Amino acid sequence: MKGGVGKTTIAVGLAYELSSSFNKDVLLIDMDPQTNATLLIMKEENYREKDRSNKTIADLFRESSGGLIDEQNKIRLSDIITLNPWKIENGKMDLIPSSIRLFEEKRILVAKPYSESYLKKTLEPIQSLSYDYCIIDSPPDFDELVIAALGASDYYIVPIRPDYMSQQGLIILEKKLEEIKEHINCQLLGYVINLIPTTRSSFHKNITKELEIEYKENILTKIKEIQAYSKWPSTHKPLDNKDDRSPFVEIARRVIKEVEK
Repeated sequence: MKGGVGKTTIAVGLAYELSSSFNKDVLLIDMDPQTNATLLIMKEENYREKDRSNKTIADLFRESSGGLIDEQNKIRLSDIITLNPWKIENGKMDLIPSSIRLFEEKRILVAKPYSESYLKKTLEPIQSLSYDYCIIDSPPDFDELVIAALGASDYYIVPIRPDYMSQQGLIILEKKLEEIKEHINCQLLGYVINLIPTTRSSFHKNITKELEIEYKENILTKIKEIQAYSKWPSTHKPLDNKDDRSPFVEIARRVIKEVEK
């Protein structure tokens, strides 16, 4: 419900560690029209070619709605998957890029009576590709894209920044989830207290403590606000420092424990 809480950092970090540290085959889907996950992984010139070639999640939506009727140019799910862009050797982390054109294509969801199941049906061919995990990075607003992402998911993770606005956003998010719970079968996996200031005021310390008390065992991990994460999107490559990677390794470990139990 609020931008700047680190959703993309967590999604990419989790996908990478599931693949690199735990040898899983992962598909990362960027469902945010701002394309932050896509551009963290890919350089802009490489992404531009993908976007111009109609190989993004926006084009899959358009195809699924009947927008492309030329059989010769028909888009298949496999056409839009970028294969292992970070060249991970143990597992693999494939990517379905997003596009700013997704802002336009989400009108398809508005017109659908059951928009929460639309993405799930669109992605059904993924089952034949034998991924261990599919991670979806969603937009900050609780709109049709987020509802579609929840409808296609078994679990969701909520990042929380230890500040007042994020706390209020979490309250609204919980109300929204309550409203749609009859239409989706997606369980809370846990919370990540993210972007904790390294020099915290008593106010931030109190909020962090409140979150820890309220959500207890549902806290997957806590991540400090450090320079390595703010610079990460401009590198287009994985984090290489073990300490910087450790929170995402912990999230991946908790995910595997919960999902594969």
